[in-house]
Amino acid sequence: NKLYLRNDANTAWLGGYTPGSSNTIENSQIKLNCGSTAVFGLMNTLFINFKITFKPAYSGKTYRTYLKVTDDTGGSAGWTQKGIYAINQSPQSGAVAPSSGSFQIDQPLSFITAYSDPDGWQNIQYLYFLSNTSTSGANSLYTYYDQNTNKLYLRNDADTAWLGGFLLGSANIIENSYARLNCASTTVTGAANTLTLNWQITFKSSFLGDKNIYLYLRDDLNAYQSWTQKGRITIQKQSDTIPPTGSITINNNAAYTASASVTLNLSAADSGSGMGSGAQMQFSNDNLCWSTPEAYATTKSWSLPTGDGAKTVYVK
Repeated sequence: NKLYLRNDANTAWLGGYTPGSSNTIENSQIKLNCGSTAVFGLMNTLFINFKITFKPAYSGKTYRTYLKVTDDTGGSAGWTQKGIYAINQSPQSGAVAPSSGSFQIDQPLSFITAYSDPDGWQNIQYLYFLSNTSTSGANSLYTYYDQNTNKLYLRNDADTAWLGGFLLGSANIIENSYARLNCASTTVTGAANTLTLNWQITFKSSFLGDKNIYLYLRDDLNAYQSWTQKGRITIQKQSDTIPPTGSITINNNAAYTASASVTLNLSAADSGSGMGSGAQMQFSNDNLCWSTPEAYATTKSWSLPTGDGAKTVYVK
């Protein structure tokens, strides 16, 4: 009524403890818990419930289970395969770069995410990337990559269906109301235990504000790491880089005037952010000394330099 475990070199037996005793027998590959191992007999059958814990050194492979039995007279049934199984370790999500900062809408962005699996990067199946105020997939950027099929997906606005299913590197854009995913520019690399994905994402104007970044992954045997926050970013409106345009005339474009006091006529427009209530204007007779900024208007009383001759007025 004793339990044993073979050593690593298969040269000796370890243990020799009674089932139910508070002993653990182990080598570098597994542990056998004697306290939880149970034995009972019924008619012609002996049942043994081995309680075994596999160690990291034993993972990442597929194994076969064999049984052998010998009776008191030396009669034996030799090793017979009875099963096949795989030992698997849980994958882990790594860092995101960038994990903070402010980013503009309608600007293509690159987010590099790392995922690891002790059993090798090939064992990772699903890589998820979510940006929202919480782990809700509704009204968000919620995308995933299937490593086995090499395809990309993006969640719809209502979080009820996946969009896309396009090959990574293909000339496709997947988008909802909040973001778009560029399949052609999204890349993936695998090395040893790490899979790195470079997501090419553009946020839309409906996704303004502070957002968290979450990662999730699952391997081929359904071991997974749940949503883990890896960063926090701010999505803001695009900076205005388009200057306004306009025109100015003197006395409604009169050819000449007998008075230095004139009326300037102005028009201005801005296709970037619009003129707005804060728009201002300034004037100069020499393009060096400028008047004090004042609220934009379509007319302005102005004094030209004295003396006859052509006069130029500058406005900004």
